[in-house]
Amino acid sequence: LFNSSLLDTSADLKTDECLDSSDVLKLNRSNFASTLFRSGKNGMVKFYQSWCGHSIKMKPTWEQLAMLAHPSVFIASIDCGAEKEICRSHHITSYPTFRYYLNGIEQDYNGAWSLEALRDFVDTTLAVQCNPIEDAKTCSDRSLKYAEKWMEKSSMRNGQTMILNEIDRLEKMMLNAESSTTTQLRRWIRQRRDILKIIQEHKVGLPSETRSNDEF
Repeated sequence: LFNSSLLDTSADLKTDECLDSSDVLKLNRSNFASTLFRSGKNGMVKFYQSWCGHSIKMKPTWEQLAMLAHPSVFIASIDCGAEKEICRSHHITSYPTFRYYLNGIEQDYNGAWSLEALRDFVDTTLAVQCNPIEDAKTCSDRSLKYAEKWMEKSSMRNGQTMILNEIDRLEKMMLNAESSTTTQLRRWIRQRRDILKIIQEHKVGLPSETRSNDEF
């Protein structure tokens, strides 16, 4: 059953029948199984009907989510009016219905429908976390710049100590974050902490005797 409290009421009502933007992957019988179960990627799918007011109202939020989602995650939709058999076999009885796919396993998404809540779920549950050492493609430009800065610092004489101190500082920020702190800021603090842990664990940049603290 539809719960109106879950809906992002800031989204404008749209009446066009095409509920997919270029950033939203449109699923059909030819790519449904391969995308969800064999692509090796995690993601979310919106099952909708073009005549459904709640589906229409979610269009702007879903498009924004697709634009903002981590590149390791697919954001897709499927029109149950056009793909009746797929939706029937997946027991879709209300619209829109949201499912997420983690390691090829389908599960119901029962969280809030706001853009902030959806982004937080995608980033914390579905996204392949940034690893600037082993796979730079998992990182955003912002994260890569941050990692490059700290990889340079790690090569300084006391670089590893600096990294450990910064990890400690960020973890204290996470613990002491006030309720007024935005989800985006909390997410960025956590991402920085995780990046530094990866750099520290891989021991990037061995201490150099030829560089001094004055370079910090």
